[in-house]
Amino acid sequence: VDLNAKTFKDAKVLSSTIGNITKNDILYSGYSDAIIYAFNVKEDDGAKEFLLTLKNENKIRIFNVIYKLIEDLSIELNKRNKVKVREEMGSAVVLKVFIIKKVGKVAGFRIKSGSVKKGGAVFIIRNGKEIGCGKIESLQKDRFAEKILEKGEEGAISVSGFCDWIEGDEIVSFVEVEKYEGE
Repeated sequence: VDLNAKTFKDAKVLSSTIGNITKNDILYSGYSDAIIYAFNVKEDDGAKEFLLTLKNENKIRIFNVIYKLIEDLSIELNKRNKVKVREEMGSAVVLKVFIIKKVGKVAGFRIKSGSVKKGGAVFIIRNGKEIGCGKIESLQKDRFAEKILEKGEEGAISVSGFCDWIEGDEIVSFVEVEKYEGE
């Protein structure tokens, strides 16, 4: 179980008492969409009766082993911690660099995997290091504007905020998605 501060940073203790779980505990947790974590206790008779009247799934978790409680809490909190992750959509290699009047440097490339889409986000890798990032402004094939190019196709690309192309640069197209930690 990972018990670092980052895991528990969003945890809020709404109430901490001793004794069995009561009807009021259940009501309070329902108002705040909270989970009741209990250690070595049970629901009292009033709480049991009240639970039977509820139609929605109530979140009560009772444990007799403390590390199981901590493990469950850690898993639950990790589900709630979202992180942004880059999902690769495709990659290409720069074959030649062209200088176009009114545009500047444009990279001629071949797609190695996946696809590259106009308007999509890309980052550029040179010698194993990310050296730039931007949005695809222009994507062309045989001097015609294209919306998307697939594996094996060749084309020309210009990227906002980046024009320092050299042959051999790798272009990686991606989308940024939010995922829960641990997914």
